[in-house]
Amino acid sequence: MPVKVKGLKTSRGALVVSTYVPLSLVSKMDIIASAYEDYRDVNPLKYPIKTIYMVILVLVTLLILFGATWFGFHLARQLSTPLEILGKATEAIADGEYKTVDVTAGSLEIAQLVESFNRMTQDLSHTEQQLRAHSQYIGIILSNISAGVISVDQMGKIKTVNKYATQLLQIDPAKLIGKSFSEVLRGEHKALLESLFLKLKQFKTHTVQKEVHITVRGEPLILQASLSPLRDELGSDLGYVLVFDDLTKLVHAQRAAAWREVARRIAHEIKNPLTPIRLSAERLQKKFEDQITDPAFASCTTTIIEQVDGLKELVNEFSSFARMPQAQLVSGDLNQIVESALILYQEGHKNIEFEITTDKNMPIFDLDKEQMKRAIINLLENAVAALSHQENTGPSKITVSTSYDSILRIAKIVISDNGPGIAAEIRERIFEPYFSTKDEGTGLGLAIVKRIIDDHNGFIRVQNNSPQGSCFVIELPATSRTEIISNRDTKKDGEIII
Repeated sequence: MPVKVKGLKTSRGALVVSTYVPLSLVSKMDIIASAYEDYRDVNPLKYPIKTIYMVILVLVTLLILFGATWFGFHLARQLSTPLEILGKATEAIADGEYKTVDVTAGSLEIAQLVESFNRMTQDLSHTEQQLRAHSQYIGIILSNISAGVISVDQMGKIKTVNKYATQLLQIDPAKLIGKSFSEVLRGEHKALLESLFLKLKQFKTHTVQKEVHITVRGEPLILQASLSPLRDELGSDLGYVLVFDDLTKLVHAQRAAAWREVARRIAHEIKNPLTPIRLSAERLQKKFEDQITDPAFASCTTTIIEQVDGLKELVNEFSSFARMPQAQLVSGDLNQIVESALILYQEGHKNIEFEITTDKNMPIFDLDKEQMKRAIINLLENAVAALSHQENTGPSKITVSTSYDSILRIAKIVISDNGPGIAAEIRERIFEPYFSTKDEGTGLGLAIVKRIIDDHNGFIRVQNNSPQGSCFVIELPATSRTEIISNRDTKKDGEIII
């Protein structure tokens, strides 16, 4: 560039500015250039080394991840495995299997949880055993009491039925448990139970009682039913319990005792004037039979004597029922007694076919021969009377059989006929005094038979004969005289021992 100098002429020139480069800098420049040349020579290996580094880094990363994952799963397994085992054990407890668990936990908290669970399981098992033993004890008590017990919940569903109720009502408890009583009962029985519930709610009493008459498989029963609410310790309603007793035999015994008293009084009031009346009529006949020729006199006196004799027989029946003679127990052959009683009817009723079957193994045991013969004669008399009133034209037949059960030591007599039979509604009353289906009957024959069988500690029942007719079954204990007298002495008045 042009430079102007004062006092000089303008001229052109050049100014060179330079600096001195030290030797050390030159040396450094050489080193840099050499390093550059070396780097340029190594540059082709840059990418393979980078790849190796990346691979190593990835492998190390994966290894770390795998180790962390494995450690996590291992730690989770130490926590989840005991919990899973505890879960299965809990389900087993819900199913009623009280078993402890044996598992090793890696955590102190899980170990404490397992220990607490095992202790709880042992306590539950012990409590379950106590409850089961208590339930069995209550069940044994309910099954052995002489009363029927049926419990229902608040919804009216049947919960329990004891053994006596099952036998008395002849029902299957498996078909009743869990069902509502309205589904099981029908008609009057359902209305009867509903009336008991209604009275219990209306009067708010602890128990309502009622005497009910039902029929089970054709057999009438008299029951004393009691309905009571069930409450826990807090007073909460749990349902109801129905308790019933069989009063059939007791009612029959009370009726028999009442009729015996009536018979005793009737016999006492009638028997005294009969003898003077008969003697007076006989005296009139002897004194005036030659003086009075009117046949009406003889007819009237004879009628008086005959009617007095008839009244005497009736009074004797009353007396026999009201005060049966003490049984004179002696060793006797039951087969022989039955055969001797049957011979009388075989000869007197040729139009009836009699069939007898005796057990040759029948033992000799103690009984009152005369009373037992009288009982069999009364049953045969009823069978003959039933056949005389039958409407069918088929052959009349009476079958008598004896058998002996050596295990139970019971002798059995069965007298059956093919007559019209006995209606189910009156079957329970035929052994009651003064109950008769015959217009001319006194109603004391079967009552006396039952009294004789009772004195021998036996049992008599009536059932339908197949295909038609009635069947009387007598069961007698084949015991010694001492055993019979001992049992009879311990029997209360009006009590029937079977």
